[in-house]
Amino acid sequence: MANPASVYCEQSGGKTEIVKAASGWTGYCNLPGGEQVEEWTYYRKNHK
Repeated sequence: MANPASVYCEQSGGKTEIVKAASGWTGYCNLPGGEQVEEWTYYRKNHK
């Protein structure tokens, strides 16, 4: 099953990027306008 936040990012025209940090892996949504947002934050704020 796909990650809903990643799917929503792609459906919104963005590209998902997974980044490894000291605290673990984090997914970011790179939006068409150049903005980079943590994908679950973007999903919770915009998905209705």
